[in-house]
Amino acid sequence: MKKILINLLTISALTTGIVACGSGSCCSSNSVPAAPVVNPIEVPANFIPFGSAVGSGSDSTTSLAYNKDSNQIAFPVSGTYQIYTLPESVNTALKATFTSATQNRNQVSVSGSNIILLIPSTILGAEPAIYVLTPLEQTAPRVIAVAGIKSGEAIVELITALSTERAGIQATQFTLSAGMIPSTGIVVNPNILVTQKTAQASLQASVNVAIPLAGCTGYTGIPSALQVADYAGTTYAGVGSSTGQVCVLTIVKPDVLQSRWTSLTSGPNTAESTGRYAPGNVNQFNFYQGNPAALFGYWNVKNTPDTQPGTNQIYRVTNSPSNLNAPTSFWNITTEAKQTSSTFASSVQFTNVPTSVNSMYTDNSGVVYVGTTSGGSVYKLAPGITQWTSTQLNANQTGPITLSTTTTGSGAIATITNPSTGQTAVYTVN
Repeated sequence: MKKILINLLTISALTTGIVACGSGSCCSSNSVPAAPVVNPIEVPANFIPFGSAVGSGSDSTTSLAYNKDSNQIAFPVSGTYQIYTLPESVNTALKATFTSATQNRNQVSVSGSNIILLIPSTILGAEPAIYVLTPLEQTAPRVIAVAGIKSGEAIVELITALSTERAGIQATQFTLSAGMIPSTGIVVNPNILVTQKTAQASLQASVNVAIPLAGCTGYTGIPSALQVADYAGTTYAGVGSSTGQVCVLTIVKPDVLQSRWTSLTSGPNTAESTGRYAPGNVNQFNFYQGNPAALFGYWNVKNTPDTQPGTNQIYRVTNSPSNLNAPTSFWNITTEAKQTSSTFASSVQFTNVPTSVNSMYTDNSGVVYVGTTSGGSVYKLAPGITQWTSTQLNANQTGPITLSTTTTGSGAIATITNPSTGQTAVYTVN
């Protein structure tokens, strides 16, 4: 078995080797890959899982759980739930939205050991509140990134922290600039130092820094997904749009205003890839460190409206070893059609692909997990393997599955709600 290294972005300043398959069926194996191993996690009594995960359907529920009577929040760590008492400011904001009709409007995501809450304001037109919850043994972040709209222009905004409270857990509040409407993808990245270099001096920014997406070739639509990653000392922000455009920002430090964009879906080197790429709303990014010198990953695209489930597709990108500035070939890992690449003189064909993708997650080892919109199954695809495997969580649970990261970065957390009873079950997946 040979292995493909999938390179989502390689900036010209970096060098990386691509291991490509030869002609014929790519990365096949005589052995059957292991199916996902799932184990239930018991949600604490009187706690209710809530929130909409980034990139998942609106009917999905995350594994984060809340007890509004005890003012406590719980999230799974190593197969069990860790419970924390919320600072009063966070609890007040969360409780105001916690009704059966509004509790899943809260956006929930995980970045490392940080839990991110985007809580809509109860005041019409007001910016949402953003809190990052960090265990006390961890260092609270100073900066996060948000994709959104401001004054009609799509941007990435780096937001500095205003205050931190301690009550068993650090709760750092971030405030959006006036008029900023976030779309999705609140991401923690404490490695960004927001310093603006002027003709007079280099100053630590005390205000938010907005970087327009207008600098990305061919960008259209509004931002629909964002992920920030820091590899080998270089910070990247991947942004997907409602029209299927994918751009990656290389953040220049310390002069962040000199940051530069690279388009992965527009330009002279994408002619071959466009034949198998059907643009649609970009739901999710999943970066992982597949190589210490480069950024690797996937994106999830919805090609048809929400009324037509089962049409989400997941893409990854290969790069030409002779041109490291732009991608030259897309693989669609959720189709069983044979795909070829003139760049590598190779072909690939995936089998047992998921047909009803609701959400995806890629762990630090590059293993891709997919939760379905119905049927209660989770799928797994290991690096270098073309055969998907699957496991059903529970025969009595057939609703949409939300997948989210673990605090360890290994495996995933699966959450499924029974559409008949409304009860939510949580599992570890490895």
